[in-house]
Amino acid sequence: MQKIQIFLRKDQKDKLKRLAAMKGVTQSDLVRRGIDLVLAEDTGDDDWKRATRELFGLWKDHESVDEVIREVRRGLSRRHEKLEA
Repeated sequence: MQKIQIFLRKDQKDKLKRLAAMKGVTQSDLVRRGIDLVLAEDTGDDDWKRATRELFGLWKDHESVDEVIREVRRGLSRRHEKLEA
């Protein structure tokens, strides 16, 4: 572990001290847990991994990507024709 120093408001320090005593853990442990929670929310680095997992197998039921693209284009052309009519 590495040591760092932080500044807390008096109310934060008081609440941290009370909570640590109630839970029977150190104040440092509570601070580390809080940091872990914040870091877990920040998934920016892993977004591409999640997206890749979600896309896996997306095309498994399609023989040809070219055919899918042609179908999409035909659908768009029909919609465009309806809008112009």
